[in-house]
Amino acid sequence: MINRTKLRREFDAERSDGEWELRETYAAFGRAVQNACVLEGQLVLALLLGEFLTRISRKAEQMGGISKEQYHAELEAYQKDQFAQTMGQIIRRVQVLAVFDEALRLQMVEAKKRRDFLIHHFWRERIMAMTTPQGMRKVQDELAEHAAAFNNLYHAIGDALKPIRISIGMDDEETKAFAEEVTVRLFGPEYSSD
Repeated sequence: MINRTKLRREFDAERSDGEWELRETYAAFGRAVQNACVLEGQLVLALLLGEFLTRISRKAEQMGGISKEQYHAELEAYQKDQFAQTMGQIIRRVQVLAVFDEALRLQMVEAKKRRDFLIHHFWRERIMAMTTPQGMRKVQDELAEHAAAFNNLYHAIGDALKPIRISIGMDDEETKAFAEEVTVRLFGPEYSSD
């Protein structure tokens, strides 16, 4: 449970409970949606590792190698294509990768349903709860559960991908750099950790 009293800063003391809870509810919603977007980036990384790198390796073998420029051009085009797809399209393609067990595949489908609910139905179904500070606190707790579910799946996918990353020599720093790039593409440069 969130300790809301501890979160409240002195400069917010003059705000009403309703104003404070409304602000916290919107922040919780943003956090949940951001976690869904970061999860989507992890799914693209899974495709990058399981699909693109396999394809580019075969191409390099057939051609006797490829230039660094060609590799980067194809990688950029591949990433652009992935980010133009819906989360459902990405999940359908990710699910065929052998590194994911059935339970993880089902979690991906559930995450998409959860994300779609947040984006399309959440506010309509929770509008009455938003009329009181107590109701908003319950909404915040629910949003925290959504955010945690997305985050847990993100880490589970990362764990499942680790053997692939190791086999192709992609270390944790390269993985973090890709995650940073995904965040900037989704949210803009102002969300960079630099």
